[in-house]
Amino acid sequence: MAAPAADTTDLVFVYGLLKRGFSLHHHMSLGVFIGSATVAGKLYSLGHYPGLVEGTGKVHGEVYRFADVAVALEVLDEVEGYDPLNPDESEYLRVVKLAEMDAKSARPSVWCYVHNAPIAGRTLIQSGTWSQRT
Repeated sequence: MAAPAADTTDLVFVYGLLKRGFSLHHHMSLGVFIGSATVAGKLYSLGHYPGLVEGTGKVHGEVYRFADVAVALEVLDEVEGYDPLNPDESEYLRVVKLAEMDAKSARPSVWCYVHNAPIAGRTLIQSGTWSQRT
């Protein structure tokens, strides 16, 4: 079965403060938790929150399904500092990545926010898990 087109996925991958148990999780309230997953990349500490960047490695997070993903993405774009009309000036970019679902062979396409600024001097989180940053 082919992956959905990038603009039709109703799944969102989160890896930091939007995860269960963290301060911004309430923004995920309209979503349904699908499961834990990983996406390709590297995770850096940006101080009080993380930033995923492209690279080899795995970043651990959670996947959510939204009945109205367009509405969810408007909220999440605001939270993540992504302006689709001005991506070059956005702190994060919203991209589609393949996720590997834990304990399943599924590899769905998911929306994911990727950090859009230099990471020089930032601390790499070797585990790829925000809660294990220290």
